[in-house]
Amino acid sequence: MLTKSRYSLRDLLLWTRWETCAFLLLAASVTALHRLAGFDFLQLPWAPIAIIGTAVAFIIGFQNNAAYRRIWEARKIWGGIDLRQQFAFEPIPEPIPALYDVQV
Repeated sequence: MLTKSRYSLRDLLLWTRWETCAFLLLAASVTALHRLAGFDFLQLPWAPIAIIGTAVAFIIGFQNNAAYRRIWEARKIWGGIDLRQQFAFEPIPEPIPALYDVQV
């Protein structure tokens, strides 16, 4: 689970190095096939790509919102547990000595 509030660009590159290399290799091969070999059937219209990109952005945004709500709920629960624990171990006041003094 990722718990830092900010991550560096180096962390991001380390986590995604294999996916980035695979994507760049795929993109370079498609570009080379299109430009050098003349494969024109690789052309795609922009409208479907834009619609799919917008839909993916909405889905990721909703998932991010749900994840934030779960983290916030966990923080509230943990805060309640911590607060109860502090009250559970409060110092107990000393008993009233007059009640326990036995005169023999």
